[in-house]
Amino acid sequence: MEPVVTVGRIRIHAARLTAEVRRRAVPRLVRCGALVERAAKESMQGGGTAGAPSPPGTPPNVQTGVLRASIAHAATGVGTVVVGPTEWTGKVHEFGGRNHPERPFMRPALKDCVTRFPGEFRGLA
Repeated sequence: MEPVVTVGRIRIHAARLTAEVRRRAVPRLVRCGALVERAAKESMQGGGTAGAPSPPGTPPNVQTGVLRASIAHAATGVGTVVVGPTEWTGKVHEFGGRNHPERPFMRPALKDCVTRFPGEFRGLA
């Protein structure tokens, strides 16, 4: 028998409530991840003259397209979506490294998209 919590005259079936929240909220959360993925990919520009690197502090220019193609999003559990590159150079571009300036692309993408997240969940209740 599933646990039931009673609050006043309201009976809450915990397992059913959790399942319904997952069913309705997780797809919206995944759409938020897709927004961030798209923004990160769109922030990367063509390499310009002979594949020139972007200025420090700006998203990396596309050289081969491998980094941009590696950016993806996925639901990993209840209420969790991970967005980011699978290519190892993503970390170096995002945070910088020895002899390599920061060229963030994921943090600015998240910052640009975060105001759109509430709209994805509007009407859920």
